[in-house]
Amino acid sequence: MTDYFGTDYFSCRDRFLDAAGDHVVEFYAHPDLKIEGVGTHVVTIGEGEQLCVVTSGCHGVELPFGSAVQTAALQQLQVPAHMTLILIHALNSYGAYHQRRFTDGNIDLCRNFWTRLPGANAAYQRLATLLNAHPDEAAAADIELASLQAAMGHEFISAIMGGQFSDPKGFSYGGNSPAHARLVLEEILAAHQGRVSECRVLDLHTGVGPHGEPTFVCLQKGKALARARSLCGEGLVAPLADENPGIGSRKLHPAVGHPTEGYERIFAGIPVTSLVLEMGTYPPEETLPLLIAEHRYEYHGLQGTHAARATKAAMWQQHAPEDGHWRDQALAAGLSALQRLTLS
Repeated sequence: MTDYFGTDYFSCRDRFLDAAGDHVVEFYAHPDLKIEGVGTHVVTIGEGEQLCVVTSGCHGVELPFGSAVQTAALQQLQVPAHMTLILIHALNSYGAYHQRRFTDGNIDLCRNFWTRLPGANAAYQRLATLLNAHPDEAAAADIELASLQAAMGHEFISAIMGGQFSDPKGFSYGGNSPAHARLVLEEILAAHQGRVSECRVLDLHTGVGPHGEPTFVCLQKGKALARARSLCGEGLVAPLADENPGIGSRKLHPAVGHPTEGYERIFAGIPVTSLVLEMGTYPPEETLPLLIAEHRYEYHGLQGTHAARATKAAMWQQHAPEDGHWRDQALAAGLSALQRLTLS
């Protein structure tokens, strides 16, 4: 089962395309990546009126898990007649290729689907100078960050990861216009407007939650959340509805500009159930420092250095541990989730 996991963008892509076989594959080249075959690939199976969309690589460095699930699904999953299954591989192809979380323009794609441009993230402003510190000054900056984390508690992670819209070169920038990947997703899904009676979406991610354990997250309320819980169980985390939502020791806050907003806009008028499957890897005290370190290299134009490349490689491994047991668990969890969405 571990053979489904690629070691870089190309090996993920090649596994996916090989598994696609005779299926028609649509290709969306990235305008900033002048490398043949680098972009987003899409396979659509079936013509049923119930739509199921599965994305991988929204955060580029998280591609391996989502790609593995999509590749295995192409080989193992039988799509019922009432379903249309869309597999969107490496949505953030720029980030996947460069082994970073963000897109071209330094945008966190999962903060880019706002309807109206959000206001300032005041908590982020407290941290911005330290997050953007030069790598040579990282040690001193990290000591100050640790002090602020102790003072801010759970709000510290939210300030960094929740999205900000005032610092284009800064961490977790949500963008002031739609990113290329957002436009690609909207184009793919808009083709099904008016044709389908229901839409379910499964965004595949890694990096949050206990090691080797899957967690479902839903950024919806009301009837949509009830549908999500009927599919995934009461253990589902709902930051917009739960009083103290969290995964393990990490409290979750509502994300600004999440793709869920985009799905609901595109398919307004029909039931939309938007789910995130997070496969746990390592605790934030291990993953966040690498994300910040990689960001600092980019911020200061040092992404081509040996240290930056080593950091990117370590981030890739953190988001898809080279552990056969973890990978077997992850693949089984992803396929099980997809079966729930397509068979019910």
